[in-house]
Amino acid sequence: MPCITVTRDPAKLIDPQATRLGYALEAAVVSALKVKPHEVEFRVRDFGPLDRNHPPIAIEIDTGKGKDGWRATNRMELAKQIAASVVKADIIPASLLDPKEGPYAWLKIVDSAFVPLGFPDEAR
Repeated sequence: MPCITVTRDPAKLIDPQATRLGYALEAAVVSALKVKPHEVEFRVRDFGPLDRNHPPIAIEIDTGKGKDGWRATNRMELAKQIAASVVKADIIPASLLDPKEGPYAWLKIVDSAFVPLGFPDEAR
C-alpha cells in the first residue's frame, strides 16, 4: 500500500488545490506503481513553526519494493513519471516550481511489512 504525504504551506497550496493534487497523485501512483486506487493512502500535512529548510510543497511517496524488487530497480524512472504527471495536472502554480528550491516528489522504496490490526494472518 503506497502512502502519499503532501506537506504544504497552506497559504501557497490551499485546500481545494490540495484536494485536486491528491487525486492527481493517486492516479499517477496507481499508474506508475501498478496498484489499485483503494490501495493508495493520501495525507496532507501543514509545515509548522519548527520546520525549516523546506519547499512550499513537499511530496513523499512511501512504498515497498514490489514483487521481485521491480520498483527499486526502476525507482528513478518511476519518480520521474510521477513528478511529470503532477506537473502535467497543472495544479501547483508555476511560480512555485524551482529545480533547487522545490517542490519535489520523493519516492521512497523500502523493505516493509503491512499488518492489519487484529488480522495478523493478512500480513503482507
